[in-house]
Amino acid sequence: MSEPARSEDARRFGEIVCEHEEALYAHAMKLCRNHDMAKDLVQDTFERGLRHQAKFRPEAPMRPWLIVILGNLFTDRMRKKSTAAEIPLGPEHDGVADERDTLPPELLVPPESLRAAVAELESELREIIELHDFQGIRYREIAERLSIPMGTVGTRLKRARECLGKRLRARLDERLPAHGEVANDVT
Repeated sequence: MSEPARSEDARRFGEIVCEHEEALYAHAMKLCRNHDMAKDLVQDTFERGLRHQAKFRPEAPMRPWLIVILGNLFTDRMRKKSTAAEIPLGPEHDGVADERDTLPPELLVPPESLRAAVAELESELREIIELHDFQGIRYREIAERLSIPMGTVGTRLKRARECLGKRLRARLDERLPAHGEVANDVT
């Protein structure tokens, strides 16, 4: 590609970023509720959009195409995290997206503890967690499968995550020494 063509592509890309960055950031914040993750998601969206711009139809609006890319990136990341070996818990954890790599090991719950805590939930809450968080099924499909409104799916999922968080925090408290105590299992 010639230098003038590259500079024209760079100029056009800069215009796209300026035009859509704020809307994409707002959408990313709704999804992940974390400033740094949202910024990364938007940056990765633009990067992927630039790499695949040949697939974009010029007559189509750009923003919906970028939002689909952003949503797909978010979904991919959440699926990778949901298959991770450990689930974090902490006061900031709200059951949505967070950076697991930055948590100390004592704030991680082994998958068997997570599964046991999920199994203790009442059936309607357990079913929602399993469908959405473990199988990655979207609200609309869950609503159709269970013959309930989509709003009910969201409400039950929120309630299930709150109950699950309480149970897992209690298990974590049992594993950690009390404030000021030293763990005896150091070898």
